Amino acid sequence: MKQLLRRILFPVLSCLLLALLAACSSVPTPGGTPSSGNGQQGNSGGTPTTSNGNNGSGNGGNPTSSTQPMPQTSTSCPATGTARAMVTANLVLGNHNNIVYVVNEYQPGSNSTPKAGTLKRYDASSGAKTVIAGIPNVSIESAQVSADGKWILFTTVNSGQSTLQLVRMDGQGLQTLFCFTGAGIANPQWSSDQQHVIFSVFQTGLEKVYLLTIGTGNLQTAMSIPDGGPGQGVSVRTWLDNSRVYLTDIQVDQPPDKIYILNINNGTNQSVSSLPALVNKTFGDFDNSYDGSQLYVDYGLCGQGGCYPPSSITAQAATGGAQTTVLNQPNYDVTTVRAVTSGTLLLVINNAQVAGSNDISHNGLWRMKPDGSGLTRLTTDPTHQSSALNTTTQFPWSNLSRDSQTYALETTSYAQNNSASYTYTLEYGSLNGGSPTIFASISDGTRLSIAGWTTM
Repeated sequence: MKQLLRRILFPVLSCLLLALLAACSSVPTPGGTPSSGNGQQGNSGGTPTTSNGNNGSGNGGNPTSSTQPMPQTSTSCPATGTARAMVTANLVLGNHNNIVYVVNEYQPGSNSTPKAGTLKRYDASSGAKTVIAGIPNVSIESAQVSADGKWILFTTVNSGQSTLQLVRMDGQGLQTLFCFTGAGIANPQWSSDQQHVIFSVFQTGLEKVYLLTIGTGNLQTAMSIPDGGPGQGVSVRTWLDNSRVYLTDIQVDQPPDKIYILNINNGTNQSVSSLPALVNKTFGDFDNSYDGSQLYVDYGLCGQGGCYPPSSITAQAATGGAQTTVLNQPNYDVTTVRAVTSGTLLLVINNAQVAGSNDISHNGLWRMKPDGSGLTRLTTDPTHQSSALNTTTQFPWSNLSRDSQTYALETTSYAQNNSASYTYTLEYGSLNGGSPTIFASISDGTRLSIAGWTTM
């Protein structure tokens, strides 16, 4: 299901008057409640159906009509090889579209020694910026907004230790679920029913894909892959529904050429050889459709020579089958495809060859219909600039506001005479077109990235 379900203010102190209490309890949850029949990751942008109350409304059955103060949480690491259950309490959201983003600062003269990682949100209605959480001496990676918009899952990295953490959207309840020392926690993905987080860790001679049941802290090894040399292993990419996950293979200095489906209901310690392979051809990107029925595969490529045409996008059944070409671009390289509504795919075009002639006239963000028609430009990238959609998660709310009207975009640019000096810019704009609005930009070595959309 479209990775859809693939994934405020400071606590309301108390409503002293009945009228205020009614106002507090009447704030709508963004979007409707999508059907959970096919595990959609949030195609409607609404709050997913859940059976154990672990969708941010509180495991203890706290009422959902008011914000509850967070119980005590811990940021210490659980015992090695174990995980901690998520601590929750309800948060009532507002109705302003907010973009959650990451600010990673580095020590002067270094682009790798972290100074601080900060989670912030930007109110697209008022222009206000709010710090959700600031953590010194770490970089924040893999930040993603939960399906219900009330939580942020992320990893922090420093000095060889990686931690999987959560914080509520109002900044309360910072907590650590899992820690790992070594190569780090790779590509954590939170399911849209908010029951599971899947991620991988790399040890000497071994990659483990872990499945964390977030409400209990139960940690299982979904896959254990011996590392027989470079190019082996898998990368966790996105949830198809609440029980199936897309993985890709890892190749040496090359894009992947296989897409697998892992079914978490098929037990622990599954092998790569037992997984269905849906694609057996080098590709650049992919996404599943808004309703979870289709798989779009982007055959635009970026390699050691840069990003160069031709490119094409095909559609097939979400679990594999014959491919149909929906877009063919002999002159332009489509590097990203995301299904954000039932009738809209977002595309990034990026012709950027290291050598040779570059036609950058089409570089930027585009939208089109799932059948390949209606290709429409949304942004234009000038020379020495490239655009990117959310690089962490692929749920609709990762890139599109909860009312399905507004996209968020990252751009990176550098001066022609100084390719080592980068400017990171975050902006948003209407799916209907028009100039985007820049809300954050910096060029002192600090890095900015989008985590997703909520309402506050």
